[in-house]
Amino acid sequence: MDGTIEYPLLRPDELAGEAWAAMGRRDAEEALRLWRALREHSPERAEGHIWPIQVLWENGRLDEAEAMADAAFGRFPDHPDLLIQHAWIAAARQHWDDAARRWAVVRTRTPGRIEGYLWGVRALWQSRRADEAEALVSEGLKRFPGHVGIAAEGAWAATARQDWTTALLRWMLVHDTDPERVDAQIGAIQALRMTGRIDDAEALAARALARHPDNTDLLIEHVWSAATRRDWPAAAGRLEHARRAARHPARVDERLRWVEERLAATADGAAPDARPAAGGVAGIANDAAEDISPSALMLAFESLGERCDFGAVQRHFGVEPLGLLRFAWSRFDSLIAALEDRFDAV
Repeated sequence: MDGTIEYPLLRPDELAGEAWAAMGRRDAEEALRLWRALREHSPERAEGHIWPIQVLWENGRLDEAEAMADAAFGRFPDHPDLLIQHAWIAAARQHWDDAARRWAVVRTRTPGRIEGYLWGVRALWQSRRADEAEALVSEGLKRFPGHVGIAAEGAWAATARQDWTTALLRWMLVHDTDPERVDAQIGAIQALRMTGRIDDAEALAARALARHPDNTDLLIEHVWSAATRRDWPAAAGRLEHARRAARHPARVDERLRWVEERLAATADGAAPDARPAAGGVAGIANDAAEDISPSALMLAFESLGERCDFGAVQRHFGVEPLGLLRFAWSRFDSLIAALEDRFDAV
């Protein structure tokens, strides 16, 4: 009887396998329950402390993920997977400077793991640290020669800083290496369009849409190609098709608002300009700027309150949007009182 009672009723390997299976089918609560059982039964096993962190941040429970990571560092301070999960929490928060710092820790302590280079580049270009991103791309490709993921992040870095010539070269390299990568197709189409090679952009978009007819970003680029050459009937038809076919139609409306406004203007009687845009994208940008009134432009940013030059410019043009940032220099207790009585006193 003693032997029977002392024999563990839970087998750690089976618990871990069931937890992995729950993660695979996206059953977050079941996965968390199983990882918790593994922690309680076998606290020395790192999996029970590390992988629930991923379950938590993937489901938006970022504070819980951060707390669990902090606790896990007490037991496994240099565990590579824990360091990586810690970096992913910052990336999920879109705290890109924190993410860049954490990915740097991953590279320092586990230089053989590609994640520190791959996602470190992304954190750097997302935080507008272009020179550091470029340096890390070079370092990553030296350590992992020909890795298409690092090359793609280098292409994203060039795209983010709108260096379209470099972006085109890099996206085409990624596309040639892995023709099935949709992000490479989208990036190459955009870079072709932005460098004035509209025919090439449309040809690549047509081939990509034949394989991915509901991809939202491909459909958006197809509309922009027509708008760039000022073929408004084609742009209108493609816009309607994109709204019907896209997996994310709300993003179609968000990204193509200027095209929709231009189409509405021509429908109201303005003469449609079907000529190819001599200046490519620059021509469209100039037209868009001409359509924006000074007052509308003033609404594109927020005043930061007292001594804010932007606020002074807004006031000069007769625009005073009331947002909480206007009260950045106010005393909190006074501001809260004013908000509670909806500014009756003023």
